[in-house]
Amino acid sequence: MIGQSCVLHISERQLNRFVALISAMAFAYIAWVARSFPPPFNEADVGPAQLPTMAAVLGMLACCWLYWTARQLRGQTEIGRPLRVLSGVIAIGAYVMLMPVFGFYPTSFVAVAILMAASGEHRAWVLLTTAVSVCLFVYVCFDLILDVQFP
Repeated sequence: MIGQSCVLHISERQLNRFVALISAMAFAYIAWVARSFPPPFNEADVGPAQLPTMAAVLGMLACCWLYWTARQLRGQTEIGRPLRVLSGVIAIGAYVMLMPVFGFYPTSFVAVAILMAASGEHRAWVLLTTAVSVCLFVYVCFDLILDVQFP
């Protein structure tokens, strides 16, 4: 396949710090967006903004820890299939962009299969079974048990 033989060598310290900074920016964006969520319905309810805000704070703390512990790393990281990594990143971006258009479940079904294929799984029955299982699991947990509907 094209690009399979390309190997990138990156310092573990730089890679971990880059991932920590990008992730921290993503968590900060989540916290910023959560500010615009509506207030709680009553005094006992924490409101819709609390969970993403708490997750963002914990995520930012984890990013700080990752950045701090990266100082101990001295090795090199090999990215053996950069085109697969790039295709996975593009698939996630397309997933986020297409979810409002086609809905959560159809988009998730396709995204799971594409991400697995980008990771190297090419057996159709495994792709299909896993995509169906993930969507079914999310539906049972969120729609049926927690009564949280996805778009």
